[in-house]
Amino acid sequence: MSRKQPESLKNVPIRKRGKALTIDEKLMVVRVFDKCNEEKRNGNDIDPKDAYSRTSRYTGVGRRQVVEIIRYFRETGEVSKPAQVGNLCYHITNIPSLSEPYIRNFIFNRHSRLANL
Repeated sequence: MSRKQPESLKNVPIRKRGKALTIDEKLMVVRVFDKCNEEKRNGNDIDPKDAYSRTSRYTGVGRRQVVEIIRYFRETGEVSKPAQVGNLCYHITNIPSLSEPYIRNFIFNRHSRLANL
C-alpha cells in the first residue's frame, strides 16, 4: 500500500519503512523541528499545528520516531547512534585449513549423489 502525499510535499521522498535512520537524518529531524517551533513562536502564516506532526510530514520520518529523537536530544544534547540490526551473537567461523579439502570433498560427493537421483 503506497501512501499519498499532499500536493505541496510532492518533492519530499517517502522513507522506506523499517530502515534505520542515520545520524545525519536524525540531526535533520532536530533542525526541522527547531525551525517549526521557531515559526510557531514568530507567528508566521504557516499553520502552527503540532511541530512533531509537521516535522514528520516534512522529513518523511514517522511521528513517533520524531518524538523519540527529540526526547533523546533534549535529555543528552546529541542524537542517538543508529540501532544495530541482526544477530549480535558472534560465533567462531574459522575452519582449520587442514579440514578444507575434506569439506570440499564432502560437498562434491553430496552434490554428485543428488544429481544422479
